[in-house]
Amino acid sequence: MAHVITDDCCNDTSCLRACPLNCIHPTPDEPGFFDAETLFIDPATCIDCGACTDACPVDAVRPEWKLPLTQAHQADRNAEYFATRPVPYRSLASEPRMPVLLPRDGVLRVAIIGAGPSGLYAASELLRHARVRIDIYERRPEPGGLVRYGVLPDQPSTKSVMREFGDVLADRRVRLFLDTDFRHPDQLAELLSTHHAVILATGAVAGRRLTVPGNELAGNISGVELAGWVNGHQLGPRQAPDLSTPRAVVIGNGNVALDAARILLLPPRELSALALPADAWKTLAQSRIREVVIVGRRGPREAAFTASTLRAFSRYPDIAVHVDAGPDEPVNLDTRVVKFRFWTEPLAIVGESTVRQIILTSTARPEKPETLPTGLIVHAIGNTVDPPADLALDHDTGAVRHRAGRVIDATGLYVAGWLKRGPRGKIGVNRPCSRETALSVLEDFRDGLLPGQANHRRNRSVRG
Repeated sequence: MAHVITDDCCNDTSCLRACPLNCIHPTPDEPGFFDAETLFIDPATCIDCGACTDACPVDAVRPEWKLPLTQAHQADRNAEYFATRPVPYRSLASEPRMPVLLPRDGVLRVAIIGAGPSGLYAASELLRHARVRIDIYERRPEPGGLVRYGVLPDQPSTKSVMREFGDVLADRRVRLFLDTDFRHPDQLAELLSTHHAVILATGAVAGRRLTVPGNELAGNISGVELAGWVNGHQLGPRQAPDLSTPRAVVIGNGNVALDAARILLLPPRELSALALPADAWKTLAQSRIREVVIVGRRGPREAAFTASTLRAFSRYPDIAVHVDAGPDEPVNLDTRVVKFRFWTEPLAIVGESTVRQIILTSTARPEKPETLPTGLIVHAIGNTVDPPADLALDHDTGAVRHRAGRVIDATGLYVAGWLKRGPRGKIGVNRPCSRETALSVLEDFRDGLLPGQANHRRNRSVRG
């Protein structure tokens, strides 16, 4: 019997490093890692040692014989992954970077802007070296980033990745400054005058809205804003969304779209089991929404949501799932249903001051546009990067231009996470991404390439 990685996987790669036989794939330097739904354990190689179980921060690894019936299929999924993929002894896709030995005569001082997963993973990597001091600046009242305000409360296993960062935040070499933002070039220059390096890890927190007429009306909200409101954090709207109409429409076919539909349809007894702010619980419990229509331009094969996010609906027997249910029908207030409308795109959002209708059309065949009554439209079509200091963005990735995390033409500035690679990948993918950036900082400090490095060392030696 082998161990099995389940749907709760966050792609953190802690298990990968713990495995003595290299039987967990894909690795960060193998194709498909950054978009993988989960990691996989090769049952033909696994020796059931359990090292991966101890290493996993979200308890996503279990022995096959301990899988409940609802997860039994995941053992087959792990085996199927390797059916057409030979397991390399080690990946040859890229050359490993050697460990960095820091100079004996100096302390590396790093500022990290953003206390989300990418910033905290970078801090964790830097703290492997004794002569490092880190200041972390977070513009919100609490650390955690998307783990805290972007992951919905009915996903506690995903939120549990915060346990991974407890030691980082408790380390005496780390100072955490909350409700503090550094975005202006002069502010970054000030940080660089007191630190050897600044790592920008502010993520991609702005939710995109579809550019159609009516997208400015009240009743439009992004998926990021909805999740922020549900979690009681600043990125949510100042007022609760209007849930007084029986139908909501979600635009997008990714995991955020399905998460939004799920939380809007949960009945009060399910909401009672969640760690929700009191005002969000009251609003959701009193919601009149009974139908959520998920609208996607392309077909189910091109949908961006993962199978595990779709399967999450099966935990709630009160929610029915329909696919391409056809023309608009009156909402049945006695049932709760999510309807997938593939090959459909919005043309316009209609209303005077608030949303009243959305006009849809088929992308597969010429048809008369359809008008769907609704009072709430959730735009779940991705996030956009808003970099500090107006840094140049890469046209292809939508992220800051860099080389191995080093911001191009900005010595001493580095990027990690979504700001570095664009808004893609699960939370744990930030670990190898941030590790690469941290290694770049360490190498540059070792080689004396950081701005003012000589002055930093001289000033510290004078103070004794």
